[in-house]
Amino acid sequence: MDKPSEEHIETYIRYPSDLSTKEIIWIEGWIEKDCELRLLADWFRDYYNTVDLIEKSTNDTDKKPSYIRLKSSKEEKRFSSNFSSPTTQIQALSRKNLTLKPVRTFISDDHKTSIRVLHDKVNNQFKLYVVSEFVGEDDLVIIKIPEKKLTFVSELGGFISIPESISLNDIKGWNQCELYLPLSKVHVYCDKKTNFINIDSFDIDTDKLSIHLEVINHEAKITIDRLHKSPPQKMVIHGEKETHLRMLEEGVCRVPIEDFSTSVSKLFFFEQES
Repeated sequence: MDKPSEEHIETYIRYPSDLSTKEIIWIEGWIEKDCELRLLADWFRDYYNTVDLIEKSTNDTDKKPSYIRLKSSKEEKRFSSNFSSPTTQIQALSRKNLTLKPVRTFISDDHKTSIRVLHDKVNNQFKLYVVSEFVGEDDLVIIKIPEKKLTFVSELGGFISIPESISLNDIKGWNQCELYLPLSKVHVYCDKKTNFINIDSFDIDTDKLSIHLEVINHEAKITIDRLHKSPPQKMVIHGEKETHLRMLEEGVCRVPIEDFSTSVSKLFFFEQES
């Protein structure tokens, strides 16, 4: 038989039950004798193991932390080899793209999470990146530098452009940081002409959390409750052009309609350090 294709190798790794016994023996024989196919099989195996890990942590909200403390890499050991790939990828990117120079790294071995500050030499700007199995492309996070009383709200995916007022010496003086992960997120649809607002609660686990919205005098009153737990203390409104951080009092926040800068916004809810 001919040499197995990339699709054959991927099916063998991800969906072996779709193959006949004869096909499995054929593919395994080629993997054993062909170095290129063996590397390809290893790549698919590592890739889908990572996908399964991320999906498991994303779906299992009970095991997802709401708060992670990270320390400077000078004070912590490096990641164990079984979770080095994201940080290694950024390091490789930094070496390949010489316009990005690593400035500061913070890690948490317990939660397999890192935060890196890179200097973009082309734009003379410092950028912060979160690498974690708990942060997806559609997630927004809050990062605090407690010793400097600084709070940053990220873009989607855990990316932050650090304000120009913060210098390199300031960043090198950061010894730890705190990462806050969203407890939940919802989409909000707003028609400012009619003051109509609606929340899409499709992604909410209604057995653990409930959200209610009421419009009163050009304000949106948002109430959130958690079963057997205190309600979140912070909420971030993310639109295409603007992002607003709001505090909740006993699970309630009143937001002017104009703060919903686009017809579709996202709300992210956070709690304080437990």
